[in-house]
Amino acid sequence: MAVLGVQLVVTLLTATLMHRLAPHCSFARWLLCNGRLPSN
Repeated sequence: MAVLGVQLVVTLLTATLMHRLAPHCSFARWLLCNGRLPSN
């Protein structure tokens, strides 16, 4: 239980940092680029 709790906290912290550091515009552009690469 303790290991799962720690892993959950680390995952939440990582997700929060990603959302704070990466602007939504850059994230959207990253998704578009990844979506276009396989098409080309």
